[in-house]
Amino acid sequence: ALNSVVWSGTLAVAVGNADGVDSYILTSPNGTTWTERANQKNGDLKSVCWAITQFVAVGASDGTDAYIITSPDGTTWTEQANPKNVDLNSVTWTGMQFVAVGNADDIDAYILTSPGGTTWTEQVNPKQVTSFSSMGAFAASTLPSSQYWFSVAYGNGRFVAVSGQLSAAAAYYTDGGATWIAATLP
Repeated sequence: ALNSVVWSGTLAVAVGNADGVDSYILTSPNGTTWTERANQKNGDLKSVCWAITQFVAVGASDGTDAYIITSPDGTTWTEQANPKNVDLNSVTWTGMQFVAVGNADDIDAYILTSPGGTTWTEQVNPKQVTSFSSMGAFAASTLPSSQYWFSVAYGNGRFVAVSGQLSAAAAYYTDGGATWIAATLP
């Protein structure tokens, strides 16, 4: 199964669950013809994003840390170390840094930032959920009625988070992340 796709302007990259040999990564210059790409591990990839000159994909933990890989061209992938053995569910680019979010551990949600995709820093947050300002600052906040938020995206000066745990849910903020507002879904 494929879980995420991104367009760089010249290449589409799709990532998905492991296929028994390695993580499932496909590339396409046109969305019609696809080529499978090899990588180091047989682990699930849940999200991929593009920023300026780098693809970043994140996924399941492997017993040592979460699976993060980067590629300048979508063909050759390099694994990047990170602090915890906790699944990452989503990655996005803010215009200044990558932000990856994942499952909660016993302390807080697993949140990582990286200016270039190769060096990742865990961000401490006071609750099991977190929010971000457009400048990359963290603020304690409460997301509406879902324990696990699976994806985050940034654009137009705001973050939007979505969940599908018990029922579909979405939330957004407009005040720098202090107050999340539940969105109405059809």
